[in-house]
Amino acid sequence: MFANVLFPLNLKESMGNIHSLARSLKSFDTQRLILLTVLSSDLSGKQAVHAQKKLSAIKEELEEYGFNIEILLRSGHIATEITRAASELDIGFICMTWKKKPFIRYTLMGSHTKDVIRLSDIPIFMFKRSLFSSSDTRLNAVLYATDFEANDHTILPYLNYDGLKANQLIILNVGQRAPDPNAEQTRLRRVHNKLLTLKDKCVESFDQIETVASIGNPKRVILRQARKNGADVIVIGKYTDPSTMQKVMGSTAESIAHRSRVSVLIIPR
Repeated sequence: MFANVLFPLNLKESMGNIHSLARSLKSFDTQRLILLTVLSSDLSGKQAVHAQKKLSAIKEELEEYGFNIEILLRSGHIATEITRAASELDIGFICMTWKKKPFIRYTLMGSHTKDVIRLSDIPIFMFKRSLFSSSDTRLNAVLYATDFEANDHTILPYLNYDGLKANQLIILNVGQRAPDPNAEQTRLRRVHNKLLTLKDKCVESFDQIETVASIGNPKRVILRQARKNGADVIVIGKYTDPSTMQKVMGSTAESIAHRSRVSVLIIPR
């Protein structure tokens, strides 16, 4: 599940961030790490030679963690080549570091990361900051934002995976208030029952599980609940169907990845 990782690498990334990511991946029991750099030029020029040397140096540093490390150099459109490589290789998920951009630039120009989130049908782990201190072996908390759609059965194995151990799991549903009090009571009962069903399926993997039913804008509520509960990772699903719901869920996943202060695991349906 987390054993094989594709790590698209900006060669300007600091080694401090790379080492921090490597320590987190080691805690996830990652075995194979593929370092990928996509160039805008062809692979026969000076830029490719420089990139190969840089990747080799990074590989040498990361070998201390015990990973089986491979180097991959490609040219072309960055997001397209990342998702193509992930599809061609035996990859469990794509891991990317997030560089925050000003909102105007992010909105008007987009970003390669945003494009990868939209295009990928493989889980993406957006790494924001170190997940563990030197003495920690478990995360503090994981927040799972669910809409009770088909993503639940896809995401449950990740929540119960030993590599994603945490003291606490927060299962959050953000809905819309029903038009009248009776309908709202019915809706709340249905939400409560579904949350308890999910809780029962995760009870063996966490010391504490909290279920939260909220109303509002999912993009805001998810981030607020993550801050309130001290979550280290937000887990969220993403639709891949060419429909209006895809636009809604895709937009939510992209927004959470962009605005969250903590790491985000995005899992397509």
